[in-house]
Amino acid sequence: EDPYFNALQLKYANAITCHKSQGGQWGCVFIDNPFWQDELTMLNEVIGYSRKHLMKAEGHAYISRAEDIINEHGLNAEVAAATTWLNCATALRAFGEPADSLRFFGMTEEIYSQKMDPFDYRYASLYNNMSLVFSDTGDYERAISLASKAADILITDEASGAELAATHVTLAVISAKQGAVDAGRTGEGARDADDMKASADDRSYEPASDPAVRGYVDKAMALLDPEGELPDQYYAYMCMTNAKSLAQLGFADESARLNGRGRDFYERLRN
Repeated sequence: EDPYFNALQLKYANAITCHKSQGGQWGCVFIDNPFWQDELTMLNEVIGYSRKHLMKAEGHAYISRAEDIINEHGLNAEVAAATTWLNCATALRAFGEPADSLRFFGMTEEIYSQKMDPFDYRYASLYNNMSLVFSDTGDYERAISLASKAADILITDEASGAELAATHVTLAVISAKQGAVDAGRTGEGARDADDMKASADDRSYEPASDPAVRGYVDKAMALLDPEGELPDQYYAYMCMTNAKSLAQLGFADESARLNGRGRDFYERLRN
């Protein structure tokens, strides 16, 4: 009397044919995807890929699917959802959609506030990324406040020296934008240090002469240019990455120093 007696149960399948699923053979089809955790993991990867390569249409589709999975499985209040929301937010920032980006950042922060200690290192990542959105939109005071909160968290963790240095460089870049605006030297909408420096080149404002910018750069250099060898390969990578930002700000000597430290480290690895 069981209506499901002899029903076909598929443990795993990539697809079922339209003929069978639309009533040509089976009157009713139930689909339960037990591999949704793996799908969510993969979606996080491809969201990051779409961000890096500015694949806006694909990125939106991946974000929509990730939202569906999280809602279907009641994960809205879980840290796993916050990880995905943070990923979505950074992608949307790259796509030039600050309002939607901040919406996802807000969802991330809400979960963090319920699940984490205020000095959890993941808050630093959240605040750093949020600061970039506010910098993009010209709200430099809010951007500096958030990046400073990230620095306050990272300074409590001795293992986060490289991330703290990068945060100081971020603060230097944002402060330079703020300084240029305060001096009346740039228009609105400068999105990165290169844009800001290009605007300043023809005018009187020089980031390298700004005490606030110099202070952040000095803090970054103290961490990225220690006595002796660099601690590890990640530090070498961070040296060379942040050297580009320092060059854009007009700190040529510091940039050259960090590039040299990074190259020396990789040369020793090769030998």
